Amino acid sequence: MASFLSRLAVIAVLALTACGPATSATTTPSASPSAGNPGRLFVIVEGKTRCYGSPCTVAIVDLEGHVRARRTFNQPPPAMIGCEGGWIYSSVQVARNAAYYLDDRGVVRRLTASGEVMEVAHFPIRTNQQVTWFGVSPDGTKLMAAMMVYTPLSPSWNPQQGCPIHEPGRTYEELDLATVGGSTATLSDQTSPPQVTSVVGWDRTGPVAVPDTHMAYIGFIEGTVWGGPAVHLDLHGQPVGGTIGGAGCSALFGETMDGNVVCHDLKRPTVRDSAGKTLWELKPLDPNDEFSYGVIALSPDASRVAFRLSRQFAFDSSVIRSRDGVRIGLGMSFEPQGWLDNQTLIGARGSVQVACSGCQPDFVPTTLGVIDLARPTEVRDLGIGGVFLGELQGG
Repeated sequence: MASFLSRLAVIAVLALTACGPATSATTTPSASPSAGNPGRLFVIVEGKTRCYGSPCTVAIVDLEGHVRARRTFNQPPPAMIGCEGGWIYSSVQVARNAAYYLDDRGVVRRLTASGEVMEVAHFPIRTNQQVTWFGVSPDGTKLMAAMMVYTPLSPSWNPQQGCPIHEPGRTYEELDLATVGGSTATLSDQTSPPQVTSVVGWDRTGPVAVPDTHMAYIGFIEGTVWGGPAVHLDLHGQPVGGTIGGAGCSALFGETMDGNVVCHDLKRPTVRDSAGKTLWELKPLDPNDEFSYGVIALSPDASRVAFRLSRQFAFDSSVIRSRDGVRIGLGMSFEPQGWLDNQTLIGARGSVQVACSGCQPDFVPTTLGVIDLARPTEVRDLGIGGVFLGELQGG
């Protein structure tokens, strides 16, 4: 339980950190010249709900904010597990030149920029109390899914009188491998596993999994995240090698194409290669002060990070830091989400507001924006809201 609560503390911190005043960014119209190649495309989940529940809309967008392809689908219903509410999972993944999305019937479909939709895999829906995590190989030919299956909710359970009660029966985790155009095979099936494994992606080495998944809806993170120390799996579902990023590395927010990661720490994150060699460290913060590091996005060449700052667990502002020590303040009107290349940052425009009575102020997004590091105080408005999941590769 202590591990669970400490992990949630990190996750709930998503609005974290600060290191002094930041320069406010201004907004320029979406008609401005785009950074880089306007033909480059990326994947988002649309809208303010960020696919936290159904329906969910996935879209392929260009650097002018034009939607090239869009599909709306129903996600698998969230499993209700204990008083925490359930697990975090992502129904959308990005691989090569397409977005892949999982619907409530267990079907994974592939959406391309031309609008073509193709069914590529099917993972079984065992009960309506099931969580499915999946990853897609970089060439788009294979998919691996981890499914944590619980029994249905008891008809006698009264939601107004306590935590969910499930019917008697077997609780188990199933790991499946699907080949596009072929079959789906069960790799393992474990009753009441001591730890829950989530498949969170697939890189050049192989499927990526978090062997000890704790993240629940408390402190929900939008988009595709790892949420803890991760390992590679082979095609039999067995761990290969040690922790990605080395011992003690909690790479909450994934890796670059080269396998570099940010090992998250509230006060002193480090950037490491896949084997665990430290490439550089972010500025350490006083362990006794009120500032902490939050969500961190690593540039493709691992030379820069963009991150949220928090102050006493409330959103403060956003910042870019470089390996060479340069700091760029992005102010309180921009929330970084990811990098399109080493010079181009994408994130949400918005403002800090109080969402409910007694709540601390937090960042409320409006539309997505793009920052070119040549003009870091200008945010080019894309005119569409959502969460960035990744750039399409390979045309």
